[in-house]
Amino acid sequence: MRPQTNVNMADVVYEVEAEGGVTRFAAIYRSQLPDLVGSVRSARLLDLELVPMYQALLAYSGTSEPIQRLILSSSRMSIKRSRRSRATTRTPGSFASRRKARRSSIRCSLSRPS
Repeated sequence: MRPQTNVNMADVVYEVEAEGGVTRFAAIYRSQLPDLVGSVRSARLLDLELVPMYQALLAYSGTSEPIQRLILSSSRMSIKRSRRSRATTRTPGSFASRRKARRSSIRCSLSRPS
């Protein structure tokens, strides 16, 4: 299992079974906003329920075509797409960087609503 960055700061963590018995985490940050979270993985069907339920932002790195269509057509989510963002970064020397995989971390620079 690869180490997760700042998942311990999340208020709620869901561990969801993905394909082949592999699990993925969905972390909800409300009371604390860490400077960095990761690794960021692909969007899943569950995210379509979690985002409106928590009035949250969804950061993801890729997804399947059917899930992408659902995200883009959802009336319950406000979509802002960005293919290149300064918010994402690769950790030099990490497993993902060595494999050139599509895993990244998110720099959290969002302002909190007052």
